[in-house]
Amino acid sequence: MATAKNICPREDGLDNLGRKEKAWGNVYTKNLHVTGSVELPADFVNGILAKKLLPKVTITTLSGSTVTATNGTSALNSTEAGSTGEFSFEIPSLGKWTFTATKTGAKAFTRSVVVDVTEIKEYKVEIAHGVRYGYRVKKDEGNPYGRVEYLFDAVGFTPAKMNFNTGAFDYGSWKDKWFVTKNKPCMVKSNGRIDYYLNPNNYALKENGTASDVANVNYDGNAMAQIPLVWVSRYERDGYEYEIISDIQYDDTYKAYAHTRADGTIADYFLYSMFGGSGGTAKMRSISGQSLAHDLTAEQEIAGCKANGDGWFIHTWSQRQLIRTLLVLMGKSTDTQAVFGIGNCRSGSNADSMLKTGTLDTKGQFWGTNANSSSQVKVFHIEKFWGDQWDRTAGLIYNNGNICVKMTPEGNGYRLNDIIGYTNTGVNITGSNGGYINKGTCTEYGFIQNTVSGSSTTYYGDGCWFNNGGLRFALCGESANNASGIGGAFTLNVNNEPSRANWNYGCGLSYLIWHSYLMPPIILSHC
Repeated sequence: MATAKNICPREDGLDNLGRKEKAWGNVYTKNLHVTGSVELPADFVNGILAKKLLPKVTITTLSGSTVTATNGTSALNSTEAGSTGEFSFEIPSLGKWTFTATKTGAKAFTRSVVVDVTEIKEYKVEIAHGVRYGYRVKKDEGNPYGRVEYLFDAVGFTPAKMNFNTGAFDYGSWKDKWFVTKNKPCMVKSNGRIDYYLNPNNYALKENGTASDVANVNYDGNAMAQIPLVWVSRYERDGYEYEIISDIQYDDTYKAYAHTRADGTIADYFLYSMFGGSGGTAKMRSISGQSLAHDLTAEQEIAGCKANGDGWFIHTWSQRQLIRTLLVLMGKSTDTQAVFGIGNCRSGSNADSMLKTGTLDTKGQFWGTNANSSSQVKVFHIEKFWGDQWDRTAGLIYNNGNICVKMTPEGNGYRLNDIIGYTNTGVNITGSNGGYINKGTCTEYGFIQNTVSGSSTTYYGDGCWFNNGGLRFALCGESANNASGIGGAFTLNVNNEPSRANWNYGCGLSYLIWHSYLMPPIILSHC
């Protein structure tokens, strides 16, 4: 019997018979040896399709919709899986398929997306449907709860709140809304790529249950909260402040400033640090179990954030304003401390009053207390959104008594010592320096404080510090050195120049790559 010869390719690209390397083996039934790309025969692909190994497209949209798929003369229908808003299709041929979602009635809409089905795999696609969740605030009403009224698709909703008796967060009607479900804790590499998602109730674990790097100072990246795309319309009319959000740009008044890149394109999400900044000028970090960096100027803090790589920066005014809007919407109150928790606001006197990062690693997406002003508060997986330390915030400068804002990073970015590229809102602040906010101006630039003559239990219940002379750089969120009742999502300090450093001044990381063509790959399978 003849001995079989070895015909495996050699390092020189020839097989042992001297032939050039090709694909080896029977492509229909046996293993395929391939170096480089090989075009599979049409009969092979069609054979797979005939055996029902088909591409699958799962569409997520508004529950109760009708969804169809078309490709030329071919048309497919799908039945919704329960009340999940999910519609699944098995696609009989490769190519570009148009998926159209339609709904009639009070929330009527029709929208289409095109999916280029190029291979046999599962495609997951969301068709935004243009919901509008809104509220208006009666400016002259002092009751923080009584002054907020739900509008549009939020009418009839139950507000969210922290149950301070049980220690559990009550989502009310908001648990399944996209800005809640797509808000996820994750570890992000220094190049901006989402490495993996964390267990939302225990950051020490990855989403798959294995150990995470949330407390690993040697990890090449940071712990960040993913904030999905939200469009916001803000304005005032007839004694009311209006703030309305949507999952699409419902009309031209809806802006996505927090998600807008330097080139004007809109990102699907931005990343906001889960923890206050640690490390310092050499490299600012968002890592659990660390002491907060302090006694740094704005320039030093920004340098520390940028040391992580391109796209890393401190928090911005547009980012904080979006989160503030969402908190008022969910809680249906302008007193965010009363809804979500006091935070670490304990009238402390030095850096020892600040807590280490990660005290709330096992507390879920939202957590707070109204009984202990030395405990941190957490919203949207963000620890200490107020309390512990003033959060240096780019994009708002108080220049000689005028609020100037910059909502996006185009042009010169966020400058420190001048207002080049900023918009003068014409708003100035009056009242008692260090007192409580009772009035503001609501525009597309967010809620801008203008009168400080309230109290801890009326209007906004948050403090404001201001200096009408010189250039003052924004600090937000309050710190451990102030009293327990003066912090919150509206708290603003424009009392100091950007060169001021103190133990209770700090910053946190944000990430939004400034140009769309530089966007790194992301983990789509977990979205």
